[in-house]
Amino acid sequence: MTDSPKITAIDPHTIPETLCEGPFNISWAGRLGTLTFMHTRPKLSALMEEPSRIEPENVVVARIVMSVENLLALRDLLTQHIKVIPGEAPVPVATRH
Repeated sequence: MTDSPKITAIDPHTIPETLCEGPFNISWAGRLGTLTFMHTRPKLSALMEEPSRIEPENVVVARIVMSVENLLALRDLLTQHIKVIPGEAPVPVATRH
């Protein structure tokens, strides 16, 4: 077995972090899965009409398309690095890949 060469990771477009504290889902098209992430926030039109009126809506903030193999790898990574103790909040374990 040969060692794989290390590939440098760069972020030339400075992709921002996106808050996704709403619902999420996955849909399938053949061997590709699309993860859709939403964030719940107040409807802008309602706030502009009446600042004290809050009407929440779920807004799509990210869609990520991955192969089944990469989705399985993501599942395994999350399982490995998020340790759950019964009765306590999950404790993320910092790592670099």
